[in-house]
Amino acid sequence: MKQTRRTGEELLDAIAEAVRSELAEHGVAGVTYEGVARRAQTSKPVLYRRFSTRAQMIYFSLAGQTRARLKAKMHDSLRENLLELYQAMHVNVSELGYSNGLALFAEATPELRQQITDTTFSPLLIHLKECVEMAVDNGELPGPLPSERLLRLPFACAIAEVVTKGEITDEAVTDIVDNIVLPAFRAK
Repeated sequence: MKQTRRTGEELLDAIAEAVRSELAEHGVAGVTYEGVARRAQTSKPVLYRRFSTRAQMIYFSLAGQTRARLKAKMHDSLRENLLELYQAMHVNVSELGYSNGLALFAEATPELRQQITDTTFSPLLIHLKECVEMAVDNGELPGPLPSERLLRLPFACAIAEVVTKGEITDEAVTDIVDNIVLPAFRAK
């Protein structure tokens, strides 16, 4: 029986799942175009057309997983949404491993770093932006955030915690949300 050619979402889902399987077995350093192509039952040229770097392919897989986790989890409170966002980040990083996450970040090209911090591309930032807009609409925040850098503050705090402590605990998340992010978001 001849296998039909997959395109679009079905192919991207297979690639993302293959990347996650390769990560689980081999870590960031062991993810290869060949291994992903084999698992996804596609070809290396298909992967190269879609992902110019390994890091971009890995990020794509993690971003898709994050989108799925956050899709149905919107709360009425900005604080609860921030805690949910950190939980999604924690699950991703736990599955990836902290050292693998740092290795992936170190391997990221300037273009990939731009995608990761782009509020129209990054699923975490898109979700956070929606949460902030909802908080403004319901009067929880006095107005829109004056800077995209302020929007990225929760992620900067999380990265700093991982780099300095090697992990991010629930206690650290609560402290970051309650004593750094929420006060900064409310400041004029």
